[in-house]
Amino acid sequence: MKSNTIISTLIVVLISVLFFQIQDYAIAQSTQLNQGTSSTTKLYTHPKKGFSLNVPTDAVLTEREAPVDISLNSRLGWGMTVQSATANPSSPLEELVTKLEMRYLGQDKPWSQKLKGTKRMFKEYEAYDATYEGSGMRARVIIIRATQQDYVLMFVTPSDLYASVSASFENILSSFQPTPVEGHTLTQNQQAAVSQPTQSEIEYVRFSEVSFGYSILYPATWRIGKADDFTVVFTGPSQNETPALAITIQNVTSPIVAQPQHMAKAVMQQLKTQMAYGVPDVRHVGGGDIIIAGIECIQLISDFNRLSFPYRQWSIIIPRPTGNIVHVWTYSAPLDRFNDNQAIIETMINSWRFEHAAQ
Repeated sequence: MKSNTIISTLIVVLISVLFFQIQDYAIAQSTQLNQGTSSTTKLYTHPKKGFSLNVPTDAVLTEREAPVDISLNSRLGWGMTVQSATANPSSPLEELVTKLEMRYLGQDKPWSQKLKGTKRMFKEYEAYDATYEGSGMRARVIIIRATQQDYVLMFVTPSDLYASVSASFENILSSFQPTPVEGHTLTQNQQAAVSQPTQSEIEYVRFSEVSFGYSILYPATWRIGKADDFTVVFTGPSQNETPALAITIQNVTSPIVAQPQHMAKAVMQQLKTQMAYGVPDVRHVGGGDIIIAGIECIQLISDFNRLSFPYRQWSIIIPRPTGNIVHVWTYSAPLDRFNDNQAIIETMINSWRFEHAAQ
């Protein structure tokens, strides 16, 4: 019953947030649209629920009545809510997502389309991450099943502002800590994640070579190498003697010549076949469509073991607007560190640009 209540309340909250967003958008247009995210934050802990997160100084936080715990409204044009209810393990996350979309998504509803949706891990917790769009607004919704509580974090902003302010949500999300459980302590990797630099402190450089057909930002502290003439590997630093995370981008030739989306599906099928034969015990735990640089792409989330470590891999098939070359983008990391660098990964994806013809 609590799970149903939290989804039902979303309707009222969304309408409220949309109203404030329209006001904030007008204010932002006349002030500092290009400011990006605030460089300073303040740690907030809910006085009753005990969850915590970092609040940017450009946002105003308001504590509300249950089940809506807090709302944030920023002068940069975005809004966010955090809601919680007692966790109900008997109700799968997919059921909550279905109820949410039945009320929100479709004709004559706030959201006209679903841009992407993926089942993922948030720290050590099961979660679902989705992005929707409609009526000139974009909403990102993350449902987290923690030990004691189910959480719904919703970030809303005008669509044309999303790219410039989404890093604010990534920083808040990476700092979010569910209600602590008595006797529970953070692992070494979780402690390392808490102490990581904020997005505004990370220096990026752009990789761009004409022959590869794309350019992309990556952290200056990461290593970059070429596995062959068609493959670039971006590698992050190792932590606590755990293998480093890595992003690989490979240019492949589509097995068919067709519309970009059809070629992406064909290459995705090849990838699944390769993994089925080459990766023991691989499990595909999520997937769906994703828009990158205005092109409809396909994504896949897979779990497997590597060198005795449980790993997770996020694969994205990125077809080019023209030609039969397709880019296969993969991010892999130890399962317990997969979400530690979510803000970096999102920045890299959002920075993707198609350049000249690829080989």
